[in-house]
Amino acid sequence: MSVSSDGRKRRRRTESDSPMDQEQLLTPRSTPRKKTKTTNTEHTANDKSRSAEDPQESSDPRESRRQNQLLVMKDPPTDGLCTVFVGCAKTPFRLSSEATRTSMAMRDRVTYDVRFRSHIDLSDIEELTDEHFDAVVEYLQHDDFTPAIVTNTIPPHLEGIEDLDQKHEAAVKCAEVFQSASHLQLGGLQMLCLDKLKTLYPPGTVTILFVSLTCMKATSWECEAESEYHEWIVAHFAEYYGILKRECPDQLVQVFERSRALAKEVKEKSAANPGMGRCGLSDDEK
Repeated sequence: MSVSSDGRKRRRRTESDSPMDQEQLLTPRSTPRKKTKTTNTEHTANDKSRSAEDPQESSDPRESRRQNQLLVMKDPPTDGLCTVFVGCAKTPFRLSSEATRTSMAMRDRVTYDVRFRSHIDLSDIEELTDEHFDAVVEYLQHDDFTPAIVTNTIPPHLEGIEDLDQKHEAAVKCAEVFQSASHLQLGGLQMLCLDKLKTLYPPGTVTILFVSLTCMKATSWECEAESEYHEWIVAHFAEYYGILKRECPDQLVQVFERSRALAKEVKEKSAANPGMGRCGLSDDEK
């Protein structure tokens, strides 16, 4: 505790503190992200690169879809390239055919017609947005996505991520990309997301809850990353169980109601080891 000039006690922010109000927990993200526009570039057949074009902004999703489809019809992909439509507006991304084969889900959806030539329509996957797909494309091109993981240090860390707010934003992005990768059956990307989440230890309480809720939207396809993620999230809930119950009781109940299995494992793990569940608590609370 520190004391302000007016004599009131002021609690210092710790690693367990929430980087945002708890009431915001179930909002899509804590801060709005700016959407950037990119233009078409030339690619070779072996390039794992993309171009995403935003049409003239329209409040009508149907008009956005129409404009995006017209863009592709005017400039269809050449041999060795494929257009991927993502999101309700069918935002077009241009990938090499080789890159699309990395994902079993994309590989099975390749279609060819005279209007769009080689293309893949992922617009029916509601959980997959063009913003999330940006990270997928970045991974297909560089085997990583922003913020990059730095592994030549002990411990590994994420590039440019230092304070609690940055850690929270990075964790939320990793969780979103994790669930997006599950729909595309990209096990390597899911494992990378988990590796990045592990570098952000110790997480804030709301961060733990937010990551858990987001990853619950992932589609199970029995990849190794799924089981490792489950073990990781159970361990974190058990470790911070006491402070989660104190600071975020309503949100904790909501998470446990969505996953009875998670609730059961966390409570059993905490009960089996009385020393667990006390991270973030003061000495008096312990």
